[in-house]
Amino acid sequence: MKEGSAIINCIKFYKKFYTIKLLLIDILLGILITQTPIIDTVSNLTIIFLKKSFTNFDFFLEEMLKGGNSGYKINQEINRLMNSFYRYYVSIFSIQMNGVDKEIIFKYLTYTCYIGSSFFLSVLHDFLIILTMHIQCFYVYSKM
Repeated sequence: MKEGSAIINCIKFYKKFYTIKLLLIDILLGILITQTPIIDTVSNLTIIFLKKSFTNFDFFLEEMLKGGNSGYKINQEINRLMNSFYRYYVSIFSIQMNGVDKEIIFKYLTYTCYIGSSFFLSVLHDFLIILTMHIQCFYVYSKM
């Protein structure tokens, strides 16, 4: 087919129209998500999870690190060093979580919905990955 034929022009127009239609549907779905209580529920649950886990985690940390149970039985200096790294990591993360406000998460998730539902879902996925990454780090440190 020739470059300027009517069929190719029609296909190009259809591609542009279809892409614009998909973007508009994505943005409208994102705005619809902001009108539902999903964002408020997600932000409430994450904040409650973080606050509760750290109140229980301080007690667990004291009990676990009391006897130097990081697995290095021969070299006590390395044992103390690893325990201090672990305590430092937990204290920094707990300070970060005390600074997190529910309203900040709520506003951030709300603004991402206006860009589109796919962007909202990707930001929510990244947010949950960050939360579980810290849980995984705690698990790895406690198994050393």
